[in-house]
Amino acid sequence: MLSTFIHRALLFTTFVLLFITSIPLSPYLQGVFDITRTSFDGNIQLIHHNESAILNEIRFGVWGPCFYHAQDGTPTCPTTGPAYSVHLHDESHTVNISASWTRGLAIHPIAASVTLIGLLLSLSSHVTVTIISSIVSFMGAIIVLSAFACDTALYACVFRRINKLDSSNASIIPGTGYWLIFTSGFLLFFAGITGLSSYKKRSSDRKGRINETSYPLTLRNSQTTLV
Repeated sequence: MLSTFIHRALLFTTFVLLFITSIPLSPYLQGVFDITRTSFDGNIQLIHHNESAILNEIRFGVWGPCFYHAQDGTPTCPTTGPAYSVHLHDESHTVNISASWTRGLAIHPIAASVTLIGLLLSLSSHVTVTIISSIVSFMGAIIVLSAFACDTALYACVFRRINKLDSSNASIIPGTGYWLIFTSGFLLFFAGITGLSSYKKRSSDRKGRINETSYPLTLRNSQTTLV
């Protein structure tokens, strides 16, 4: 059934997107699935866990940031947890991206888990389980919408505070993970719709089979009554 296949394909694709967005940033992947990234032309000093370094780029992920050092461009990606803070300063200003702006990023793995549940439910051939999978898809879309709101709030915070640094000449843009979350919301919404379509089709086919089975029995009973 086409609608069932599309429903499962959308859920699988969405789960993959949410999963790769939820994994910690890594130097081996160059922090590619970040939520927000900012690059500097000036000399910006980082203060992180009692250490300091001169940076030219920062990428904010779900579980921690990636710092790119100005000297050689090598990234350092500490996994600090779902709520982390970043302190930066130049010659005249100090800015703080506090944990309250990154704590909401923990919604991403929750969205991935809900999507996985919907995907597993969609593999069942039972009609009732099909409608449950569709409902879970819509629930996942709402959770992804919440995650996207947290991503947007973080981006706005970084944009506003980094631009306070006089010597930064910063470029702040949404990261790859930001757009993957945005796409995932639409995919889950359409997955819910195709799940409903699959449910209606299966229900219709089931009623048709019941009617085909009951019709000969009714005909035989009628013939017996006449005899």
